[in-house]
Amino acid sequence: MESASHAIFEDWSPPILLTGTLILVAIIYLRGWFEIRKTRPSQFSQWRLLSFLLGIAVIWLAIASPLDGFADALLSAHMVEHPGVVPGLPTRAQLEARLTAVSA
Repeated sequence: MESASHAIFEDWSPPILLTGTLILVAIIYLRGWFEIRKTRPSQFSQWRLLSFLLGIAVIWLAIASPLDGFADALLSAHMVEHPGVVPGLPTRAQLEARLTAVSA
């Protein structure tokens, strides 16, 4: 297995277009966040910035990192990608189901 993992790391190269796009999106968001924070700091707290940037990082890890190469070879590595990409999805669906049951 060690030779397979070594081969995955050797074959991996960061996708330039995706990485560049995510960096550009992060820069645009940062500029906007700093500008709007000057006028409304209470509405745009630091956790919003941190959440957005962590979301960008999770997208990159799931799609562009060597983890994606392992996901092609191992089901367990593929399943690790899911909670990062869609966190809280079952919880949100359960809450919506409860709200509709209560309001009906």
